[in-house]
Formats: sequence, structure tokens, C-alpha cells
Amino acid sequence: MRRAHDVGGAPGFGPIAIEKNAPVFHEEWEGRVFGMMTTIGHRTFPMRPAIESIDPATYLASSYYQKWLNALEIGFVQSGTFTDDELGNRVELHRTNPDTPVSQNHDSGLTHAARENRYSQRSPKYDGNTAFSVGDSVLTRHIDPSGHTRIPRYAQGKHGTVHALRGVYDLLDLKVQGVRKPEPVYTVSFDARELWGDEAESSQRVYIDLWESYLLLPNQSDKAP
Repeated sequence: MRRAHDVGGAPGFGPIAIEKNAPVFHEEWEGRVFGMMTTIGHRTFPMRPAIESIDPATYLASSYYQKWLNALEIGFVQSGTFTDDELGNRVELHRTNPDTPVSQNHDSGLTHAARENRYSQRSPKYDGNTAFSVGDSVLTRHIDPSGHTRIPRYAQGKHGTVHALRGVYDLLDLKVQGVRKPEPVYTVSFDARELWGDEAESSQRVYIDLWESYLLLPNQSDKAP
């Protein structure tokens, strides 16, 4: 079943509006949301599942950073950082009394820890071999998970070519569940017509980073391992 966040290739959404000379942030609050998410949010709870749990109507009507803000609220409530009532009361306080000072915590230790968390990511250890090499033809799997996955629906069941090996990273489908499974990640190149049909431009290619679990040899059966 297609979910609201996975609409690539779906008809009815129109062309992507490209804003020329767009600022990094259109409003000050967007920068604050970016800071919260990248320093503490995704270290406190899985970011993508929180975004994907936003109800479809809200998701489709929200801007990029509105989705992030909604995800922060969902994630912090689910992690026990604060309750729905506490969040609602604070929002109402500032809505009815906009001059109320915003609570701040100038703790240099917390600031340092947040920065260390942000920039101290390491690739996991991996003792296995890679199943594919640059230039190999591959077939992507059909995946219909109940939770998060990194392979978009439009790229499933498609033939492509391994363009590059990007290293080893935890499979995010499982990491968001608290399970670490290091796997090679490949950049796979697809002919645009393979993904979009004959209406796509013949000279265009699409490059997607995919975990090894998503890939098969062209003659392999697409069955769960």
C-alpha cells in the first residue's frame, strides 16, 4: 500500500516547483527546527518513522520543516520527554501570551554533547564480503513493509546497474526498531525509462543509494530471505 510519504512517480501531484535563489530558511523557526532535529532529535528517537507517522492529510499539507516540527513533537512525546498535555499547554501559553519569554537552558555541557553527537557518527564494523561489484546488473526487490524502508516504491522491481560502493551502514529498516545490521550500500543507476516508462527522457538516468538487502541478481527469485 502506498503511503503519503512515498508518492514518487504517483500521478496527480503536478511538477515540482523550483524556487530560484531560495534562502536556506524562509523563517527563523525553520532554522531552530533544523538545529533541534540534527543535534538532539534523531539521537532521541528514530526521525523517519516519526515523520512517516504523521497523518496523511497533515503530511501532504505541510511544508518540509513543518513535517520536521511535527515529527519532533511526535518523537519527544513517544520518548517520554514531555506529554501531549504539556506540549499543548505550552503552545497555548505562547499563543495567548506571545510576549512570554521562551525557556532557555544555557548549559555548555549539553551544547558540547549535542555537537559531539552530531559529528561523531562512525560506520559500523563489517566483516562480510560485498555481494555486488561496480558494473553488475541488479534487480531491486519488491518490499511492502509495515514500517520504514529506504527503497522508494517507484524503484522496486526494477533493473539497474551498480555505479559505486558507498561503504557500510546499518540497515535503517531495522535500526529504527533498535536492531543493528550493517550492510554495504551501493549507488545504483537506472535508466529513467525503466522507472517511469516510455514517456521518460531517453537520455536521463536516476541514481539511488540502496542497501544490499534491497538488491538481487537479475535471475534471482524475489523471495524474502
